[in-house]
Parts: sequence; structure tokens; C-alpha cells
Amino acid sequence: DIVGADASEDAVSAAAVALLAMLHDCPHIGRTEAMKIKQTFGPFPASAATLACTSIQGLLKKLPKIRKRIEDSDSAASQSNGESSEKKNVAFGEKITFDCTAPTELYAVHAS
Repeated sequence: DIVGADASEDAVSAAAVALLAMLHDCPHIGRTEAMKIKQTFGPFPASAATLACTSIQGLLKKLPKIRKRIEDSDSAASQSNGESSEKKNVAFGEKITFDCTAPTELYAVHAS
């Protein structure tokens, strides 16, 4: 109901992922969540948002490992530490070693 009854399967799947990301950590639809949903999808029935929230919370209660992964990825995205910024500034190929000694058999073939 949030994306519309005539929405394609891809649109419904994308909306489900977006709603999961928005509502995974809230027990009910508050003003903030309602504004996020409205900004993303436009006007929506309050009952559909409540049903989505209830469904997401029910799913996450049954799947605690998935909930932990979502929370871990959220905290990793919101926190940047020195190590991750150092990794971003490493030049490509910096740790690749190069051996410029040529095999001796190549010299023997070309010398003849």
C-alpha cells in the first residue's frame, strides 16, 4: 500500500529494503519515521506504515543474527575511525613488490 497497488515487483522489493533500513530500530511509527516515509514514498496510509513496522519488528525478532548485522553495518557506517581512513588513503599497488632481477636463462638465449 505504501508504494501503490500497481507498482512493479522491483519497486515493491526496493520499497521493502528501504522500509527495513528506515524502520529496523523503531518499535512504532512516530513523527520522525512518518516524515521519512512520506519524503521517500509520498503520502501513505498510516495503517500501512504501522503494518510495515510491525512486520519488520516481528521478522527481526525471529532473526536475531540479521538484526545484529544491520546494527553492525549501521554503526560501522556512522563511525569512522583512524584505521579506516588510513586504508582509504593507501595508493593503489603500494604494497605490491616488484623484482627486477631477470632470470639468467633469458640472458643466455639472447647472448648467443
